[in-house]
Amino acid sequence: MAFTLLRDAVLNRVERPRPRRVTGDLMGEPIKHHYVPQFYLKRFADAKGQLKVVERRPPCRKYVSNVKDVAAERLFYRLETAEGDSLQLEKTLSEIEGECREAISDLLASSFPPAVQVRETVGFFVALQWLRGRDQRDSFSDVFDKLARRAAKVVPEQEAVRPLEKMLGRPLTVTETQEAVDRIVRASVEQLKPTHNELVLSLLKMAPGLQRIACARVWQLIKFDKDCLLTSDSPVVTWVHSRNRGGLFSMGGFGMCDEIRIPLDMRTALVLAQEAPSGEVVLQGTDLHAKELNRSVASNAYLRVFHRADIDPLKDVELPPPFESRIVVDGFGGE
Repeated sequence: MAFTLLRDAVLNRVERPRPRRVTGDLMGEPIKHHYVPQFYLKRFADAKGQLKVVERRPPCRKYVSNVKDVAAERLFYRLETAEGDSLQLEKTLSEIEGECREAISDLLASSFPPAVQVRETVGFFVALQWLRGRDQRDSFSDVFDKLARRAAKVVPEQEAVRPLEKMLGRPLTVTETQEAVDRIVRASVEQLKPTHNELVLSLLKMAPGLQRIACARVWQLIKFDKDCLLTSDSPVVTWVHSRNRGGLFSMGGFGMCDEIRIPLDMRTALVLAQEAPSGEVVLQGTDLHAKELNRSVASNAYLRVFHRADIDPLKDVELPPPFESRIVVDGFGGE
């Protein structure tokens, strides 16, 4: 199937998932769903598929694992239908990953800039990878939750109190009034929060639009002479120059950032820039470039950083505390 059909298929199947009831017998079904593809993780692993895992949150463990066991969750792309749970989305994403694997290989092996089809496919991979992980799902869920709580708090107190006072035939005490308001807030939050399906759909539907943004940027490859790059469970980095930070959005979004960065393997990184005077070229990476790329990718990790066990790309790299939400707007975020 052509890549454009696969791209459309993921959205069609998100809208109308084929029902497949998930029961106790799951033999042969894709249960462990990777939000970072295994083909991509293997580019940072040893010959046995082993990776060094560095956790970003306390107790910040370090250990070795296999690519099949990292950046994955059980039934992560499950969709709920009236007839049962559907696992078709995971299978569609696997098909798309096959197209993306070939396109990335072409990008690295062929002349640069890439051909239009390769550019579109890799651009879709970058967009999809930005959207599909645990970080974005938690961030959007958190924002919806905060918005729902704020919306619920504007309910006039009398709307919560009057029906109860009428039923009881007396005024409510201060404690009873607060309990009544709290119940309405909790109920409103549950009504306003997106369902599991809505959360998955709202993210994946953005992929074609973000693909267009990615493809329209100035593409540059940075190549290194040795294995020196790492990756993470959130490998697409939106980088903003210090002179452009601040204002309404504290973190650069996909369309607003100065650069979109993603390591493609241990020796190559792809940078999609808003502006680049040198144009679309292949650049020779230095140790300083590698350190900055590794710092930005590791800082962008949500839960874990990955690299080949026999190299130390985090040596002398200082990292900020891990972020709590991908979406941070000044003046918003606290309760």
